Amino acid sequence: MLHPLGFAAAEKDWDLAILDEAHGYTLQVDAKGVIKKRSERYKVAEKVADKAHRLILLTATPHSGKNESLWSLLRLLDPDAYGDRCPKKLELNSIQYRKVSKEQMKDMSGEDLFKPRHPHTVGYELEIVAEDSTGISRSTLDMVVLEGLRQLGVEHEAR
Repeated sequence: MLHPLGFAAAEKDWDLAILDEAHGYTLQVDAKGVIKKRSERYKVAEKVADKAHRLILLTATPHSGKNESLWSLLRLLDPDAYGDRCPKKLELNSIQYRKVSKEQMKDMSGEDLFKPRHPHTVGYELEIVAEDSTGISRSTLDMVVLEGLRQLGVEHEAR
């Protein structure tokens, strides 16, 4: 349950409001796109959005791919543009909104913002041995720890 002070703070005027965990601000729409239900967090976010001159929504949770989840966040940013009815197909203005992968992001000087990722499969063999009280074999634990150290570039002698 949301703390009552959350609603009180939502009543203030804000020059800038930054709302974290935005993926938790959810609503439900019916088959016609009409809003059926708003989460308590969404209700507070609507109040803050209404009182804020500028609004930033943050989340590190990947988008679900559902129109209504993205639309619900966009309407917090610009209720006049997105209205009270979720469209069947959501059209984004590419000038206002950008979806960029980590690999494409640059800092202010044009340098890559994130280090390159080089995923690869690590091969290993498991032995069948007696398990300890946790249900994990000692050799499995050793393998995980040693491989982790190897990946980090730490030299370690096997026991």
